[in-house]
Amino acid sequence: MCRPRFEVAVLEIEAKDDVEAGAIALEKAESLPVSAWYLQAFDAKSYHPHVEECTPQSDVEANVGPEPWDKESFIKELRSTKATEHTRYMLLQADINGGDGDVIFEPWFDKDNPQLLETDIAGDWMAELKSIQEE
Repeated sequence: MCRPRFEVAVLEIEAKDDVEAGAIALEKAESLPVSAWYLQAFDAKSYHPHVEECTPQSDVEANVGPEPWDKESFIKELRSTKATEHTRYMLLQADINGGDGDVIFEPWFDKDNPQLLETDIAGDWMAELKSIQEE
């Protein structure tokens, strides 16, 4: 399972407008030290956990030896590879008071040169969002 958690950092930036400030903030964010980020607590009222993948008991039994630490090693391996191997996330940022929103494109999504994968993924999202819009 996974659940969203967000890190925040506060920067003071001088710019002529919000667009320039956002661009400068993104540039500076890449070089911020880990100590500049603050991990916000998980907000169960706003977000829910998501089932990432289920591993059948037969797979566990086939890959876990008789020693107690074997199961720990297997679980550690699941944490490090399965959850990040093929699944990627993209955020839809929403202002729930004003109704405005944006897609936050992550580096894995090539919006400048979309291929079949990107088009297929975006089509699925659009179908899901269209059903909400119609209501």
